Amino acid sequence: MSNIKQETAVDSAELVITSDILDADLRSACIHEAAHAAVAQHLGVSAVAEVFPSGAFDLIHEKYWIGKTRLYPSPTGRTRVLIGLAGSVAEALDDDVGREMIEMNPEDFDLSYDLSPTDADFAGNFTTADVEETVGILKKVWPTVEREAGYLAAKVRA
Repeated sequence: MSNIKQETAVDSAELVITSDILDADLRSACIHEAAHAAVAQHLGVSAVAEVFPSGAFDLIHEKYWIGKTRLYPSPTGRTRVLIGLAGSVAEALDDDVGREMIEMNPEDFDLSYDLSPTDADFAGNFTTADVEETVGILKKVWPTVEREAGYLAAKVRA
């Protein structure tokens, strides 16, 4: 699947990147990009998502897999904000088994960590209403997000 050294044991000076970590990271990346695409399509914007190895393992964020979603035409206004939030909100929803997200507020996102620079640029100065609308859209399109995420994961494993 990748050229990352995977080990089962480690001494105090080595980093262990297990297949579980890589699988979880791949799922997160696929959910993230599939969500951008599904929300974009829900809002009338054509989208094509892809996931690929970054070439290095990011120790801080535990990321190896990254992605990109191309949008046609380039969205503007609130559509741009909702698409920008979709990836990170979907990752949070994926971690929330009941997908309730009752208390999700803009303060829940640390823009320097949760949103990539591109996503932060899209989301701009998002509001609680933007987050709530993104959650609502994702709940509607969640089967599409999971199906597309599975397709993306299968594609990179091939």
